[in-house]
Amino acid sequence: MKFTKIEDFQREQDAVSSKRGAIQRERDSALEKVQALKAEYAATMARSFETGADVTSKLDSLSDQLAAAEKDFRRKDLAVTMSAGVKAKMPADEVMLAWNTEYLPKYRTEVFNPLVDALEKARDEYYKAYAACSASVQAVENERQSVVYTLDPNYGLNNRYIYKLQKPDYFSKTARYVIKPEDIQKLAVGDKPDNADLKGGA
Repeated sequence: MKFTKIEDFQREQDAVSSKRGAIQRERDSALEKVQALKAEYAATMARSFETGADVTSKLDSLSDQLAAAEKDFRRKDLAVTMSAGVKAKMPADEVMLAWNTEYLPKYRTEVFNPLVDALEKARDEYYKAYAACSASVQAVENERQSVVYTLDPNYGLNNRYIYKLQKPDYFSKTARYVIKPEDIQKLAVGDKPDNADLKGGA
């Protein structure tokens, strides 16, 4: 699922920005033309002073071109000013409203809630499996103690088998198949717990 409204908003923003850029470039080009004609007019006048040549017709032509160029520049310069006030059709508040009232509720229903359901089921299965593991260890420990005192009826430290008969110590809160607080913390920030890919014994 993806919030496409923001893409529509961005397209409109880009279109407005592109149009403004085109208007700005036209304005800059018009200004360059005015400057070039002024430079040519000044250069023509300078040559006339230096050589005494009659450049009246040339200057008249440049004056007409410069007047037209300046008029064109003023129009395009005004267009730049006016374009600054042009806004895209879709206001930002419309995007915000679509996120809050449409997209986020739909995302929760279609994406998040099913994952929560799966997580709750996995949690329940984990609790059951954890309890079963713990109970199985306690059962075999009870059986071990029965064996110990059957082999040697002496209770306490004098029993010859109390330390010799191995305890079922293969299940503990720190075993790699037990979910620990630090594992949850890693998952919360997008990291993989150290024991995520481990299978087999303790």
